[in-house]
Amino acid sequence: MKKDFHAHSFRLTLSIFFMTVVVSCIFFLFLTSIDTSKKGSPFRPALVSPTSSSTPLFPVSYVLDGDTIEVLIDGKKERVRLIGIDSPEFGDEKNPEECFARESSQRMKELVDRKKVRLESDPTQSDRDIYGRLLRYVFSDGTFVNLAMVADGFAREYTYRGNSYRYQQDFRGAVWYAKDKKLGLWADGVCVSVVK
Repeated sequence: MKKDFHAHSFRLTLSIFFMTVVVSCIFFLFLTSIDTSKKGSPFRPALVSPTSSSTPLFPVSYVLDGDTIEVLIDGKKERVRLIGIDSPEFGDEKNPEECFARESSQRMKELVDRKKVRLESDPTQSDRDIYGRLLRYVFSDGTFVNLAMVADGFAREYTYRGNSYRYQQDFRGAVWYAKDKKLGLWADGVCVSVVK
């Protein structure tokens, strides 16, 4: 009788152990499948289609830097400042060049230079900034350019005067992604003066 009790107790303990392992595995698979857009998530945000593929395409005539491009709209050159991002700036007589400015500009060229892009406005933002540039989200070949620049570490998320914008949470998640993966200006040993 005592032997049967110990055998039954052993089988019960073994069953509970295996059930715990199975439940833990299922829980782990569930957690890793969630797109939390936070540090450590499997989030990869750079490829997103525009909200409407019926919007017109505009040729990019020039890339000024990592957050400003020039496009042709009805034959007129228009400067476009990408909403929600801030890239390192080139220097001038008064200010030195910021770390990663050249790399940021080069990445923007790879994404849009001499290509046709879709532009999307945001009703939460002005149509133009104080310099007369159009404020837009930019899409090129299925890539959400604003988001890709942040997610790949070539720009920081930027909220103008605390005025939240449509994709703000996505961009903030992209910053976590870039920092977590140590991409671009967030890489070890790069831009050591940048507040990380």
